[in-house]
Amino acid sequence: MPEKRSLTAPERETLSATLHEIAREGIPDDMNLMPEIEARIARLPARAARSRLSWMLAMIGVMLFFSAAVYAVDRLLQNARDPGLIAAGEADLLTIIEETQIIDGVSVTLHFVYADANRISLDVSARGEAPPPIVYTLGESRLTDAEGRAYESIFGGGGGGGGGGGATDPNAPLPFHTSQTISFDVPFEELPAALDLSFEVDLIRSDMTTNETVGTAVYTFTVPVLAGRVYAPDVPPEQTINNITVRFERFTVTPSLARGRVCIIPIDELRGERVWYLNSVLRLNGDAISADQNLSASELEPDQLRDAPEWCYNIHFSDAYYDLDPTGDGMWEIEFTSLYAYHGGGFSMGISSSDGVREYTFTGDADLLTQVQAALEESVIGLGLNVPVEVITENEPASGLRIRIPPNTTVDPEEMDAAFQSALEDALCDTIPLGGSFAFTLPPAN
Repeated sequence: MPEKRSLTAPERETLSATLHEIAREGIPDDMNLMPEIEARIARLPARAARSRLSWMLAMIGVMLFFSAAVYAVDRLLQNARDPGLIAAGEADLLTIIEETQIIDGVSVTLHFVYADANRISLDVSARGEAPPPIVYTLGESRLTDAEGRAYESIFGGGGGGGGGGGATDPNAPLPFHTSQTISFDVPFEELPAALDLSFEVDLIRSDMTTNETVGTAVYTFTVPVLAGRVYAPDVPPEQTINNITVRFERFTVTPSLARGRVCIIPIDELRGERVWYLNSVLRLNGDAISADQNLSASELEPDQLRDAPEWCYNIHFSDAYYDLDPTGDGMWEIEFTSLYAYHGGGFSMGISSSDGVREYTFTGDADLLTQVQAALEESVIGLGLNVPVEVITENEPASGLRIRIPPNTTVDPEEMDAAFQSALEDALCDTIPLGGSFAFTLPPAN
């Protein structure tokens, strides 16, 4: 028997590229090889047939599993907002389910499940045909285990969908496909090796006037749970910056996600109706590796913020950091750079073009007009433009701004779009700098 060994980095890259190429060529929905196999077996002697049948059935199993695994990776590649889960798929860490249930003529399929110390993620889709204006979508989902424990969803999920077109009959059924990748929290201090789970997802049928739950797909399965690399000191370190106390409680890196928990004791000026969010940067051996992938969210609702003694945040870095420090010798650092909150009012940006003139309009809360105008004027100067930021006076009281870009402008339109959008966001946001950082090491997973 050949010696089993791990793939080298070049081999892994080659294999990954090959799998992706195969996936992009498409996996048939009805991969049925049995008629051809039966025809070939019928021409064989009985003993040879039995031997060949066993071999072919084994090969079919391998082919179908391989196809499902490639298809799962390809589905993740189509939703590039979750690079950590893509990495888990490329490392063959997904549990392939590929179970389909028919509800109201629609095929609802659970494609795969993945679990580690940070999250449980599932990929589900619905496919079928429906006459306009009927639309089918995936609705609420629930995850429970054999003990009856209900799991809470975390940080939303990616999804997509599409429909067919081109039918000459406006009432003819049109093909559709919709999907979701859903993640749930893992609420264990002592991580189990595997979980027996039940996943439910509703199928919603909608027309122009009503929404109806037409059924629920239920799947039961067992999934292994991958351990993480955990920093969880008995006495969490604290720092006080700008009179705001920051306490860093925990950080866990798994193959699909880096996730931390931090709490702050706010000053009185922060308490009120607005939600304050937390910006953070993750570094390893001095190099920033977070690449602005982090999502930070307060666990408190706005009406709780006024009187809560402290605000706690879960911070997600959705990327693949697990193999960056395999020996546990690296120095990790997380810096909490600032708190920020948006104003109650809002502004929107519109873009139009006529006779070579590109026109930007900004409309919104009149009380915010002055600060938005100042931010846009600074952005215009930064782009090297010599154009005014005009107040729209057609309607009183004035609640809008306009920037007209002449045809001979050499600045790239996309650069202007991004600069003005960034200026708008900055004008509508208050920021309090923090700058506190915490250094730590991550031991290898148990």
